[in-house]
Amino acid sequence: MTMHNSDDLDTTTTTSERRIEATKGLLSERLLAHTLGYPLSWHVIRTVESDRIYSDRIYAGNSGKRVDVYFNHVAAYTAALKWKEGESTGFENDGGQMLPRVSSFQVGDEVEVLYQPDECWYDATIVKVKEYEDDIRFTVHYTEEDSTQTNVYEELIRFPDINKKKKKKKKKPTKPKATTKPKATTNPKKITSGNEQKKMDGFLTKTKKTATTKKRKVSDSHQVEADNAQEMDLPEGWTARLLANKRCAIKSPDGKKFASKKAAFTYIGNDGVHMVETNKEPPPLENTVTMKIDEEGDPPWRQSNHVYLGKRVMYKILLNDESEIMQVGTVAGWIDEADQDEEGNPGFISERTGIPAPLFHVIFDDITKVSELHPYLLESQDLEEYELLDGLLDEKEEKKFNRLADGGFIVTGIDGTQISKGDEDDDIPLSTLVKNKKKQEVTE
Repeated sequence: MTMHNSDDLDTTTTTSERRIEATKGLLSERLLAHTLGYPLSWHVIRTVESDRIYSDRIYAGNSGKRVDVYFNHVAAYTAALKWKEGESTGFENDGGQMLPRVSSFQVGDEVEVLYQPDECWYDATIVKVKEYEDDIRFTVHYTEEDSTQTNVYEELIRFPDINKKKKKKKKKPTKPKATTKPKATTNPKKITSGNEQKKMDGFLTKTKKTATTKKRKVSDSHQVEADNAQEMDLPEGWTARLLANKRCAIKSPDGKKFASKKAAFTYIGNDGVHMVETNKEPPPLENTVTMKIDEEGDPPWRQSNHVYLGKRVMYKILLNDESEIMQVGTVAGWIDEADQDEEGNPGFISERTGIPAPLFHVIFDDITKVSELHPYLLESQDLEEYELLDGLLDEKEEKKFNRLADGGFIVTGIDGTQISKGDEDDDIPLSTLVKNKKKQEVTE
């Protein structure tokens, strides 16, 4: 095996007959990083350029979280030697070999923000730029709607197109020219004929009707906003205008404006005004779980009132060699699509639809006894509802899994058959067989 070093990227050419595989997903990236001797949380993305040539990018953590990145193994191993397990993070080396992260937008920039469900761009102004360890987020103020949104991703913002044609303004109706008084004659004629008078009367009637319609539209709009406020359980006299991206503009009788229900209710409480009581009955108590969830969430995980709580779920993980690990866990918590964090933003936005959606927290069975495969197995996983439904187990399916499983998981080969104990290896645990299989692959 010959290594060609450059300042930016390691390209490796192999003479082995074994086919080189590109990484396929987060787990395969972790497996490859661990095989190459990097810390357990590191990832390596392998790109195969041809049958004999491939290149690696090394990440000091999850490759999707903008951690420090290295383009050759010499630099990566140098950083890995300084790594302290449990103390170091993937953001301590100024991006590794990446250029420093720079915000594309500054406070005061006039921009357009994408609302994904209807794929429309709205005029806004950047009012705040907040830099996190792994990302940059923006607070924007929507010009037309006079409302503010926080935690907007940079990918959803763009500068307006300066070449965009301006909309033509509607022309004002031109006033009819004054009719000049005709010279007196011996036989004077009528200035306005009967047909012309009818047209003029029609024009005046139409103008009056238009003015009445506009007043009616304004009145109807105010009633709609009052109805919206009533549906939100706001007191009489309040109005609420529904905006894009499930946002709203709420206005109190004294003229104060609020961008969320939470802010409005906080103001109501401070003002000594009681909220309107609703006649809605609380939902019936369904499944409740008492499993401990280590991670604190914002909003916090709910552990009652959902039919999926306590249900058993099988989750499949694709390995680097296209074999699979199947783990089983229990639904221990959930977030409702209406839940909001402390800043009034949706608790979870679906990656598939781009709108607020429920999210479920699955805790997998205890895997600490499987020491050889422990770095590759999951302790917990957050799933959207469609992902959860794909893996839900009934009692019969769970019994079948338990009969086949070894230590809370099953490993299947590339052909779909289970890697299990053979006749010659009755005393060898499944986890050891998998470990030996991986050692054999590395040797080859």
